Amino acid sequence: MPTTQKRRTKQEQRDASIEKILASAEQLFITKGFHATTTEELGAHAGLTKGSVYFYFGDKNNVLLNLLEKVQAKVLTPLIEKLERGAGSPLERVREFLVHQARLAKEEPAMLLLPIMVSIEFAGTGELAEKRVKWGYRRTAQLLVKVITEGQAAGVFRRDLGAEQQASMILALNDGTMLEWWRSDRRIAGRGLFDALYAVLLSGIVQSSPAAEDMAALALPITEGKHGRIKKEK
Repeated sequence: MPTTQKRRTKQEQRDASIEKILASAEQLFITKGFHATTTEELGAHAGLTKGSVYFYFGDKNNVLLNLLEKVQAKVLTPLIEKLERGAGSPLERVREFLVHQARLAKEEPAMLLLPIMVSIEFAGTGELAEKRVKWGYRRTAQLLVKVITEGQAAGVFRRDLGAEQQASMILALNDGTMLEWWRSDRRIAGRGLFDALYAVLLSGIVQSSPAAEDMAALALPITEGKHGRIKKEK
């Protein structure tokens, strides 16, 4: 076998092993918790050894940090694009925020659940994982405040509540929706939950209720499908 092909095969094996570890960590950290998951258990769940986890990542903390990098790429970076540089009115940008979250909840729920779990499990520790998640939430809140402030100036969003408070409630409702879906063992249809979230949110922040035709135009374009691959540990 040529040397280049051997190298390619080894690289493919390495990449496959890394993805197996990350996929297992994604499931175990959410279902059991980061601290309750041992490195040995992580390796076994991936069909590898504990030594493989150390070889590819150094330690369990680096596995988590790698997962949080995926969260930043799939959640935070697109949100910045939609909220900061997105086209459309402030109301449409808030809608795009919710559409993005709803699509992730349907296709890759771990990307939304992981930062929620980390923010709870690592609260007050000052560890790097907590700092990264806090930064992500803080950045999202700043962008939402900017959009809401623009909407208030345009007479779209209510002015009797501060923009910061409204941004905090949007984040709280979004995270709460994900937690309720998870807590119910995903028996509640995700589309129904996000429809309800959207309706409740709009009724709370919009200056006056949009006309029915406007609501229809802003409906979340998410179709119900298979949920993500996360399975609760028995």
